[in-house]
Amino acid sequence: MRLLICTLYFPPCTLTPANRAYSWAKYLQLFGIYPVIITRQWPTVFNPDLYEERAIGAEVVIEKYPQYEVHYLPFLGNYRTRSLEKHGSTKNKMPRRFFLVTELLFRNVFHTLLPYKNLFTYALEYVRDNKVDKVLVSASPFQLFKIGYLIKKRYNIPWVADYRDGWTSGNHDYPSGFIGKLERISNKYFERKWLHTADCFITVSPYLKNSIEKTIGKKGYEIYNGFFREDSLRRLPEQDKTQISFLYSGTMYSTQDYRTVVQVFKKLIETYKHKITIKILFLGTVYKDDKFKNDPVFSGFEKHFILMDRVSYADALKIHETADVFLMLTYQGVKGIPSSKIFDYIKFNKPVLLFPNDHDILEEILTGTGLGIIADNDGILEEKLEKLIKEKIDKGYIDSLPDTEYINLFNRENQAKYLADLIKS
Repeated sequence: MRLLICTLYFPPCTLTPANRAYSWAKYLQLFGIYPVIITRQWPTVFNPDLYEERAIGAEVVIEKYPQYEVHYLPFLGNYRTRSLEKHGSTKNKMPRRFFLVTELLFRNVFHTLLPYKNLFTYALEYVRDNKVDKVLVSASPFQLFKIGYLIKKRYNIPWVADYRDGWTSGNHDYPSGFIGKLERISNKYFERKWLHTADCFITVSPYLKNSIEKTIGKKGYEIYNGFFREDSLRRLPEQDKTQISFLYSGTMYSTQDYRTVVQVFKKLIETYKHKITIKILFLGTVYKDDKFKNDPVFSGFEKHFILMDRVSYADALKIHETADVFLMLTYQGVKGIPSSKIFDYIKFNKPVLLFPNDHDILEEILTGTGLGIIADNDGILEEKLEKLIKEKIDKGYIDSLPDTEYINLFNRENQAKYLADLIKS
């Protein structure tokens, strides 16, 4: 069976959604499916300012492997992205703002306005000229769902929509005022129109699945991001009573209460400064975020709170291996978001401290793994942290009792098998 996968994100892109599609490319052939991925080209050298917007490539690059093939299309951009690349964010603001508003209001109607418009043309031509059994479209950007819609209408090929996030039924941010209202109306209309032709959809949590089902009237299934099993190495704890390290990995969002966590840590650092060194590492959290980096909440404790930019995947694995405890901060007011870092954490079989309790998918996963330490408020958070610190002082390591069978359900090969069963049925 040949499955066409349309996605904007695929390696060498290092952003989180790229691994979701890559895992399908890597494992689906084990279950009788040959994936063909249509995506955009990405720079191999990381550019934090223009990583997603920079024009790149002049011709289609096709790479074929035993398990799958990838069609990398040039990223052409549009007026907004070309202006941003040429002048930066300080010049040509008015024309670029005009084009941005035009893009927001009319991109659902005219996909030719989109900076990745060539994905639509190429996907339709590929289906016309090659045998394709099924199609999967991964979003966001949600306008990619129109590809599945057009293929279904023209060639009657079944397609599956992959919601990595909710669209109109999720936590989508809209501009304020009249423009935001029009965009919201447009999105609701076209989501129902395009998804009406989908055979089903997949998403990343039960909450999102139920919410999207109510919105589009289609059956949904959960396919988690998961982790690569070959990176899941359980190391014996090394005794070190002089230091305890906590790790938060990835971007920090405004809905996450990191300031309360920092304040509690500062109190414990003062209490135990003569017994043990407490370090909290924020890995990749300062990427594009000077506000976080310059937050005065860290003042005076810079030796304990280590703020890092992004590093290579191999280096990130090494840093995860040396941490004693992982930190998971929930998104307040948001449901159904199992951040991919939760899977990066549990594969190491180490304790994961969740604050505050989301009473949702994160609590469910961490309880099932046997790795969860859950705090509902700052008082309980301090109590849980203090217990961990004392354990490190007494034993030299933090013990854990992981349910490895449950954890293994979330490895990406198993998740690919669930997807393969769905596609073939």
